[in-house]
Amino acid sequence: MEISVYEPIESTTARRFRDALQSARGPVTVAINSGGGSVTDGMAMFNALRTYKGHSVARVDGIAASMATIVALGARRVAMADNGWWMVHNPWGIMAGEAGDMRRQADVMEQIGKTMMDTYVAKTGLPEADIKAMMDAETWLTAEEAKEKGFIDEIYPAEGQAFAMAPGCGRLVEKFTRTPDQLREQMKAPASGQSIEQRAETLFATWKDRPWAADLRAEFVKGSISEEQIRQKILNKLAEGTTPCAGPGAIGMYTDNGNIVGDSVKAALMARTGLEKAEADNRYNGYTLRELARASLVDRGVSGIPGNPLGMVGLAFTHSSSDFGGILADVANKSLLKGWDESPETFQLWTKKGTLPDFKIGHRAGLDGFKSLRQVRPGAEYKYATTSDRSEPIALATYGELFSVDRQAIINDDMSALTSVPQKMGAAARRTVGDLVYAVLLSNPKMGDGTPVFHEKHGNLLKAVDLFIDGLSAGRRAMRMQKNGAGSVLNIPPQFLLVPVALEDRATQLIRSTSLPEAQNSGVFNPYNDALTVVTEARLDADSLKSWYLLAGQGQDTIEVAYLDGIDTPYLEQQQGFTVDGVTFKVRIDAGVAPLDWRGLVKSEGA
Repeated sequence: MEISVYEPIESTTARRFRDALQSARGPVTVAINSGGGSVTDGMAMFNALRTYKGHSVARVDGIAASMATIVALGARRVAMADNGWWMVHNPWGIMAGEAGDMRRQADVMEQIGKTMMDTYVAKTGLPEADIKAMMDAETWLTAEEAKEKGFIDEIYPAEGQAFAMAPGCGRLVEKFTRTPDQLREQMKAPASGQSIEQRAETLFATWKDRPWAADLRAEFVKGSISEEQIRQKILNKLAEGTTPCAGPGAIGMYTDNGNIVGDSVKAALMARTGLEKAEADNRYNGYTLRELARASLVDRGVSGIPGNPLGMVGLAFTHSSSDFGGILADVANKSLLKGWDESPETFQLWTKKGTLPDFKIGHRAGLDGFKSLRQVRPGAEYKYATTSDRSEPIALATYGELFSVDRQAIINDDMSALTSVPQKMGAAARRTVGDLVYAVLLSNPKMGDGTPVFHEKHGNLLKAVDLFIDGLSAGRRAMRMQKNGAGSVLNIPPQFLLVPVALEDRATQLIRSTSLPEAQNSGVFNPYNDALTVVTEARLDADSLKSWYLLAGQGQDTIEVAYLDGIDTPYLEQQQGFTVDGVTFKVRIDAGVAPLDWRGLVKSEGA
């Protein structure tokens, strides 16, 4: 769901914002282009966003100034357009009264400023003195500067979109004393260095033959209307005779829409893709994508449908009565998750799954601890235990790609755009996490104690030890005899035998045989029969054809794979607009990988 704050922050803004959050389910994106406004209303919005239980992202599309920056910091993550601006300053106001009234008001203003400063310090980690100096000076920051100082987490490309001031915010920016000249010019200039004529040519390329196009184009070229406004006017013209169109640039997560036509169309499309069984009484079974697009309009009672296929499909994507775009997103999302689930990865079998609440560096304590609990005699006091301060850092990063479903794909009934493409992206998302895990395992990074994961000092590196019974025994003994920082033996049993493809047959024979392989007496019992689970990983072969690993059970401190808020599947988000003649899907996963402890890992370099 997306909530827009493209206006001055006032009481009506705060109420609308609160109501939208209360009705939201799942991830929320707050799109911001505001010069600020009321302090109390801004703080109410900040608190509402900060306490929202789902994942939240603030996306600064233009300007975040004054209280708009505080609202943005209520989100768990802040992204900003590369041509955007971020401004912090002290709160200011006007009042009338006696000297005592003035002093009390000054105290209130200082307290408000302190609250804002504390919010900035908590986000950036900068000293209070630095933040105060920035607020005193009314500091304007570009996206790069805002990211460098820690106010925002990421920068996204504006992709040539024109910089546009939100309605009503221009008068706020004019009141600021140090608005950069670059910003003032930026607000007037056309996008990406193009002339206004070039922008008009791009905007009206598809619609130049429409009877209303010439007048709208002239209005835009004259400079009396913004690019955002002209886009909305184009959509309104396309929908004349029906109902208003959805605005461009709307981004959201998709769920079932709860209507008979939409659900039936989706069920038929799911059946065509093979993702679900066909419903025998579904009238839309066997429909092509083009026919389903038309059904999304006709069976909703929409009139004025264009006769040409391109126009009809375009209206199915944008009309407010049609949920065709959302249906495509549901199907693509199911294909995406199918690709994720069916990807032949191995890391999830043995790594520890973790959760991180944000993109800051987290720290994990390993297996260091204390020997055992001390006896507490009757009436005696409990004593504090001393624990190790060793910890291992772990942080999230975002990985993702875009793909689109355009009108040509719908007209050509190209089902691969909804099946194989997102399915391959789902598999690629899981493969990305697998690459991260095995990159850590094979690179043998240094731990918090300054020693590599696998090392003689850690007692978990076997040299010249072949994969056979004696080698497995040496590895198992090394793992079981590991001690924590207090000297207690941990007795960790290995559960997985990780091998390259080159050793798969030998490993399987060792673990599956009831008697010792190659023993002269076939009645000699194999102590490793079904004692370990063999995991074969092809990535290991490029590093060594002889090395093999013993791994502790899942959940032990070995290598952690952490996900943002514990969501261990990729997101699929949809965007409709003018940059793609259809819809664009973004596949994203937020994950981080790091070694937690060496004591549940043993490596043999082979012989």
